[in-house]
Amino acid sequence: MTLIDDFPRDPFFPSLNYAASCLAPITLPWTQEPIALGSSLAVSRSRQPSGQLKDISAFSESSLQQSTLLFTPASGGETVETTTLGSASSTDHASFSVAASVGGSFLGASGRVQYEKHCMSGRAALQSSVRTSQRIGTISFKEMPHLSVEAIQLLRRSSEPDEEFAARYGQYFVAAYMLGAANAVLVGANAASQSFDKSITGHVTVKVFFAQGTKQINEQEHSHSQVASGSFTGFDTLSNWTDNRAAWDMRSYNELTTISSENTLRASILGRRLREKASDLKLDAYCESEMAWKESETVCRQGLVYELLLLPYAKLYDYAQAFWHESERTKEMLTIGGPLCLLSLNLKC
Repeated sequence: MTLIDDFPRDPFFPSLNYAASCLAPITLPWTQEPIALGSSLAVSRSRQPSGQLKDISAFSESSLQQSTLLFTPASGGETVETTTLGSASSTDHASFSVAASVGGSFLGASGRVQYEKHCMSGRAALQSSVRTSQRIGTISFKEMPHLSVEAIQLLRRSSEPDEEFAARYGQYFVAAYMLGAANAVLVGANAASQSFDKSITGHVTVKVFFAQGTKQINEQEHSHSQVASGSFTGFDTLSNWTDNRAAWDMRSYNELTTISSENTLRASILGRRLREKASDLKLDAYCESEMAWKESETVCRQGLVYELLLLPYAKLYDYAQAFWHESERTKEMLTIGGPLCLLSLNLKC
């Protein structure tokens, strides 16, 4: 597939294939599932793009174990309320992530992903949504770990290093946790009604031989039918809660209303709940701090990881140095004269 093939058809829906083609950074919504910084992600560039977490990392295990993580505080948030009538665009109720085009069970439990999918498929006549998000900071490597000896040897000796490296380790690695929280409610309603009125007024005169009779006719017929339905979808990342249901009668409608109100209450105190979670991990919202690499998965379990930042291995200094080391590729680079950008990453918010 070419870059043109990967180009997104709709600019409102990010394309995983296009991001992989350009070696662009990717952010993915996440759940409370533990995932260590440095974990690998393989992107399958096909008509049906998918992402798959790899069990093996290209980084040296000892280098990861010795890594120090840096928490960099940041603040920000927003609340967006939207109401639409008729066939409005689904983008009115969601800011879609690249996860909308990613398959794989590792994203299936994400409430935000389920919400985005519902927005893409929802066709209610009346829709109303409230989306709230808060950010608190980023956790990243203080210094980027080194690639393993096996990964470097593969890049140096393989005739097709890019393809073989991607097949073994994937194209991306988890470079940072974007800490924060999100909450959303989307309520939809449909209604259909039909009325029928019939009115006949007059008289009929009948003559039978020498007798005559007259009868008045006054017929009135009315009928009315109405069908209404409601729908709800919502999520809360801090509590790892998500729900999606429909209402067809008064009982189910009352349940839908109760659930919607409960999640709206969670959203109203989202900032306070987020700060309390961060305090439990001794993360100060105003000061930088450090932690050991082995503590990173604890942050996930607390529900603080709102998104994962994925960066391509190919942008690492170790990768580029091994790829061009003592080979014909070095001569090719010098002949073309193109600059090679080698990145040593130190992420900041």
